Amino acid sequence: MKQTFKLEVYRGHLIMTCNGNEVLIDTGSPETIGKGQTLEFMGKKVHCRKSLMGFSFNSVVELLGRDIDALMGMDVLGSLCMQVDCAAGEVTFSDEPLALDNATSLPLRVSAFGVTTEAEVAGRHANLIVDTGAQLSYINEPFVAGLESTGMREDFHPFMGRYEVPTYDMTVKLAGRDVKMVCGASPAQVQQLIAIIHADGVLGHDLFAQGKVVLDFITKRLLF
Repeated sequence: MKQTFKLEVYRGHLIMTCNGNEVLIDTGSPETIGKGQTLEFMGKKVHCRKSLMGFSFNSVVELLGRDIDALMGMDVLGSLCMQVDCAAGEVTFSDEPLALDNATSLPLRVSAFGVTTEAEVAGRHANLIVDTGAQLSYINEPFVAGLESTGMREDFHPFMGRYEVPTYDMTVKLAGRDVKMVCGASPAQVQQLIAIIHADGVLGHDLFAQGKVVLDFITKRLLF
């Protein structure tokens, strides 16, 4: 089965319209949470929790600054292939792998704690979380040591509330392909969270702004 939904990019967050519901797509979340008990998606009913790891769905809505009906996590996304096309305002889901012509391909590692891929940042190997729920990319402090910040950006995390971080213009190599990104220096709490899966940073919306991106959780490949 394959189905395409309208996609809105709201402040770097991917929000799809799904059967009349506004749904934040979040590969950084292990579970789906929402206003209602269930959500219709791809011909099935998806169970929505009211809270996750100590924070409520209402707190996510408040921090996001936009009303949504659900946040869809890896309990649903992890069995599918997803193509994000921000330029066209579409996201396509399939229960079979999707092809992307002339794409750069690299492996994904999927665990209960997140989705990661390997990269090169500032000439060093890095393990990065692929997070569709992150408006800003992040890299841990050792990768930006000695670099000049290009400014400050506000962001939020359900565990941390709102905060500001210094940002850096970075070139991230993914399978040898250069991707220009603005990366925030990971705050201490973010570093502690991502250390669970030995990650050095987060690939946020900048990845999806490059063009079409396929996250294939069936064959565990990233195509862009």
